[in-house]
Amino acid sequence: MDNYEIAYPILRSHGVQGVFFLVTGTVGSSHIPWWDRIAYLVKTARRRRFSLRFPADLTVDLDKNGLTASLHTILKLYKRPENSDPARFLAELAEAAQGEEPPEHCAGSWIGTKRGR
Repeated sequence: MDNYEIAYPILRSHGVQGVFFLVTGTVGSSHIPWWDRIAYLVKTARRRRFSLRFPADLTVDLDKNGLTASLHTILKLYKRPENSDPARFLAELAEAAQGEEPPEHCAGSWIGTKRGR
């Protein structure tokens, strides 16, 4: 939906086409992808400053660095080759940030969309 609401109007205004790839394993399901879960946890964080220890040390300061920069830093940490245990990463993030788990029925991109703002 965010591709249609955000990207399509920009592409249309420039008269260009775009190609969008769907994660077919999530189409028609209520599965929430890891990137949306991370974004939701961070956007609902009750702690504005917290530290992660896995797979590497990272201190996140939402007030100092802003939501977008903080989210990108956390996503980069998640994608590091040393992250051999994605479930551990997500559990540590949830605990450290004191964020809420996304509602299961609300699968969708929480990064920069109206629903997630």
